[in-house]
Amino acid sequence: MKHPPPAKSRIARLGLAAALGACLAAAAFAAEYAIEPQYSAVLPGLDYAHIRVKEVPWSIHVARLDCSRTDFEILSPHAQGVVHGVAPLSAQVKALRAARLCPVAAINGDYFAMDSGPCQGDPTGLQIINGELVSTPANTSFWTDNAGRLQIGVIYSEMAVTWPDGAKMPLGLNQMPASNTVVLFTPTFGPATPAANAADVVLEKADPGPWLPLRAGQSYQARVRELKPSGGTRLAPDTAVLAVGTTLAKPLASLKPGSVLRFSTAISKDLANARAGIGGGPTLLLNGVQNDWLSKPNPGEKELPRHPRSAIGFNENHLFLVVVDGRQKSLSAGMTYLEEAALMRQLGCTEAMNLDGGGSSTLWLNGKVVNSPSGLRERPLANVLVIVRRDK
Repeated sequence: MKHPPPAKSRIARLGLAAALGACLAAAAFAAEYAIEPQYSAVLPGLDYAHIRVKEVPWSIHVARLDCSRTDFEILSPHAQGVVHGVAPLSAQVKALRAARLCPVAAINGDYFAMDSGPCQGDPTGLQIINGELVSTPANTSFWTDNAGRLQIGVIYSEMAVTWPDGAKMPLGLNQMPASNTVVLFTPTFGPATPAANAADVVLEKADPGPWLPLRAGQSYQARVRELKPSGGTRLAPDTAVLAVGTTLAKPLASLKPGSVLRFSTAISKDLANARAGIGGGPTLLLNGVQNDWLSKPNPGEKELPRHPRSAIGFNENHLFLVVVDGRQKSLSAGMTYLEEAALMRQLGCTEAMNLDGGGSSTLWLNGKVVNSPSGLRERPLANVLVIVRRDK
């Protein structure tokens, strides 16, 4: 696995005061708490450490992967193989085994729609599965490319649809539509589009260019096969569906069977070669500099809250999957974002981001869940990050 070159003048962009404050916070953390992981080998190239800090208390679980090895790969699957689905982490790992893959470590992924409904399991941010763009980024994201390079950055969707008359509008992907939005649904969403306040436009490939499965940073041309006045359209393998909000009368009026329109899957950074990707946030470390925003309580909070946390981070040599247990008084109190960032830095990370936490925080390693989820059982999750071992 390779890494991108560091961005220029990162400290200058953050400001000297912010960078100095972050360094002082990390130094204070290191001085107060002795975080000294004692790793044991799980497999050649994969180590595990369970760190206990009794004074707080903290129970910290770390899986560390040697990035120089070529017999491992990072995957970002979604529960049940579709966007509309949730399942515990161990169940998602079991599904990979059924597909004849060899998972060795896994951690919970992005925030997601938890309420039961037509879009339960929809990730808040980015998801790329085996190169297919499934969900658009909303902020901080982690991704890998075909060369195995690891990256963390703040990215946003620039997806758009261009109607037959040339008008252009922002475009969502596999998410709950509103009356004033346009959302593209692909077969990876699930069996059918949501029955929502939108009219469905069934699309098929219109030219020799790219088509499904979607890739980031591409332009597509589609022909209208059918118009349906409401949602609930079945998603067939060779078609996509535009859910057009019912208040958008003008673009709907311009469409009829045979009409040709264009849409793009543009992202604010080049993800055309991304192999796996997942959202999260906030950013904890970029180029070794701690995010200064982490030291500021949310409005209405007197102090930074401690919760169970999950994070992914890396440096030139290793990838780290980290879970801090929490909400268990005698076992572990959880961490603030600031403490989590300082922990990742002390582990040796130069880049790190927070993942979904709380009851979602789960680390699976070589056959079992090794941490203690705060609900004392695994929560159903939307997506996960998995390290699999390749056949040689």
